[in-house]
Parts: sequence; C-alpha cells; structure tokens
Amino acid sequence: MRSLTRTFIRPCLRFSVLRPVQHHAAFHTTPPVWSLPPPKEPSSSSPAPSEPTPVPESPSLSDAKDYSISKIVKKANKKFSKSAPKRWGVELNPDRAIRLSNALQEANFPCPSEADLTARGALLPPGYHMVYFEQPLSRQSKMKDGTDVRHHPGYPFNRRMWMGGSVTFHDRTAREGQRLPLKFLSPEQRSSVSDENKSFTTKNSREEKKPSPKEKVPMVLGTELISGCEARSSDKIVVNLARNYRAPVAFEGGTEPIYGPDSITEERKLVFLPVLPEKERAASDAEDVDENNKKEEIKKPRIIQVPKGWGPPEFAFPLIPTRRLLKEFSNLTYNDHLIHLDPQYAREVEGHERGVLVHGPLTMVLMLTALDQHLQQTQPGGPLTSGEEVLPVKRGIAEFHYRNMAPLYADEELRVCGSPHKNSQGAQWHVWIEGPEGGLAVKGDAVIYHMAL
Repeated sequence: MRSLTRTFIRPCLRFSVLRPVQHHAAFHTTPPVWSLPPPKEPSSSSPAPSEPTPVPESPSLSDAKDYSISKIVKKANKKFSKSAPKRWGVELNPDRAIRLSNALQEANFPCPSEADLTARGALLPPGYHMVYFEQPLSRQSKMKDGTDVRHHPGYPFNRRMWMGGSVTFHDRTAREGQRLPLKFLSPEQRSSVSDENKSFTTKNSREEKKPSPKEKVPMVLGTELISGCEARSSDKIVVNLARNYRAPVAFEGGTEPIYGPDSITEERKLVFLPVLPEKERAASDAEDVDENNKKEEIKKPRIIQVPKGWGPPEFAFPLIPTRRLLKEFSNLTYNDHLIHLDPQYAREVEGHERGVLVHGPLTMVLMLTALDQHLQQTQPGGPLTSGEEVLPVKRGIAEFHYRNMAPLYADEELRVCGSPHKNSQGAQWHVWIEGPEGGLAVKGDAVIYHMAL
C-alpha cells in the first residue's frame, strides 16, 4: 500500500501545487469582433484552428540555461507549420479610434480629431488598425504573463518583447478601383448596427426587424499567419507573424462577403528571451539596496546615439506615456501583457528596474501618427507636372519599417522625431523616438507617396 501511495498519490500532489494561470482582463469591454469563416477565395486544405493548449511552465528556473536552442526552434517551427491561419471580421466603427485619439490628445500629442474620424468617407488613419484587429484571449489561451500562447516557441523562452515590423498601405497608393481603402462605417451604417443591436436585446419582441441585405454592414477581414521562428543568438528566438486586412467588395446572395485584395499588409517580429534564474533575480534585487538598506540610484541604460546623417528633425513631438495612457492602450488592444501593467512584475520577473514598459505597438502608432499629421499640415507636398500642367499633390505614408532599439518606460518623457532622407526629395523619411536621455529608442523608415489631386 505504501508503494502505491508513493507511486500515484505523491506525483498528483506535486502537480497540484502549481500556480494557476493568471487572468488580467479588467476594464475590457465587449469587442466589436466576430469569428468569420474563411473568405470566398481559392480553397485551402488547412485544418480549422483549434483552441490553443496551455504551455506548461516549469516551477523551477535553476535549469533555465540547460537547453538546446536549435531543438527548441525546430520543435516550434513544426508546431507553427501545423497552426491554421487565424481569421476574424471587424466592423470599423470609429468609436475605438476616437478613444485612441482622446488618449493621445490628453497627452498633448497631435492626432486625428473626432470630427476627422466621423466624417463621411473617413479612412482608417495609419497605425490605427492596431486597436481594431485584436481579440481578447481566453484564460486557456494565455501564458502566465498574459501573452498569446500561440506565439510561444517553448520553455525557457518565456519573456516576450516586441522587436519591430513593417506595414504597407496598399489602399493609399493603388489606382481607383484596384484596392479598396479601409473606411469607417457611414452614419447610416452605424445607425444600422445600433438598430441591429437593439433588436437583438429585444429578441422575443414581435416588433423585431432584421436588417435587409441592402443594409448589411461590411466587415473588414483580418488574417494572421505564424510564418515561423529563428534563433538570432544563443539566447534569442524571433517569431515572425504575417497579417493582412481586406475590405469586402460584394455580398454573395446578400449574406456572405466576398473580399478583394489586401488593403494593408503587416509583418510583426516578436523576440523571446529565456526566463531569469532565481539566483539572477536575487542578485538583481540585492543591487538595488546598499548596506544601510537605502535605495541606490538606478543604473542608467546604454545610450544609442541618433545617426548624425539623419540631420536635425523637421518635426519633434514630446510625449509623457503615463500609466493611464498605457492602460487605455492595453484595453483597446486587449493586451494583458503584465510588463505594461504591473510594475512589480516588470522589475522582479522581467528585470526592468524602472517599472512598466511602453508597448512596442504604441511606439509604432506614435511614429505613424506624428508623420501623418506633419504631412497633412504641410500639404501640398510640391507640384507634379503632367505635360505642361502643374497639379497639386497630396502626400501620405505608403510603407513603414521600424525596430525597437531600447526600452521606454512609463512616466518618462520621450520625443517622436522625423526628417526626410537626404536627396530623396521627400519620398523617404527617417522617423525615430528618443528616450529621456536623448538616446535612440525606436528607429523607423517611411516611404511617402505623392499623388495628384
């Protein structure tokens, strides 16, 4: 009997002491997002996506460095290759964009006004797609730090950071009729959505009226594919995500949408680092306290200088990313990553002594918004000639590449800057963010389109 107890009962007790996965979904509102069937396009043999299985996390970190990164990458790529693309549909109601602009305006940062966002035919501003094409994660779909388990390459690479990426706005540069721009719902469509919601709440009422096919509200299709991962060094794994967003061109039979070509394409790069062993955490905590148990001055990070060739910035917008701003951006993007929400977690688990970090996606939004606002305020961007005729020109962002170089922290002032490339005649721009010490924190390059009005 004792041998049976030793064999079966004690292992069960050992597993029962593991801490449950934390869930941080406070202040999240019901998203205007619904799962969609695959769009009308050439059929694919990919299996239907299934609910992710939670990744077991070892309760001991003492063996964190005893791993083979090549084996982890190989296993992760095998898992990612079997993962079906994730698809979802979104109604582009301007409400979420207005919330983002309100948060930026509260920080005295230039951004589209509510009037701009609610005007008839208003386009989704560059970067604002970040607050629409996300979904809240279930408890089973999260890592312990609140990140998406689908993107996790494997233990011990549990610390996730947003490395950078790129975004291309095909709808802004294509000729009319070739690409459909992502537009906000018209006032009539927004009213139709409101009426539909009201009829849903009174479903048992005889007066319920379902919208006719002509009143069908278009939903933009978003798709995400995990395209694989790679080892960048002995302690870094980069996971690559490919996304696209498409507008519907018609409704087959008045019900199922038919989607056109990509309006926006995006690439995201997530870097995963190994967990910190317990002894390194203890050493990090000990460095903060001197013999008299007083806080020492936090060590300043290495400063990355802005390249001199970029010249003085043509625009520079300061911003203090308050905890309130970070919390609102987390709510809008359904981002429960504790590194942006919990100062104690950021210090003790991730090793960031200065507290919570600014979101990588938020830095991208800030750079795109600052550049777009500057281009709009300095229109026209120079004449184009058609034969002997001089035409006024509109400028906008066609393509953007960016990379996070150093962390930015809450309540520490940053500065978003931009200057045109030399000898590019305004066709290319450097855009970057400086930290509180003036060093380079995020760098980006933008391609600008010039179109005759």
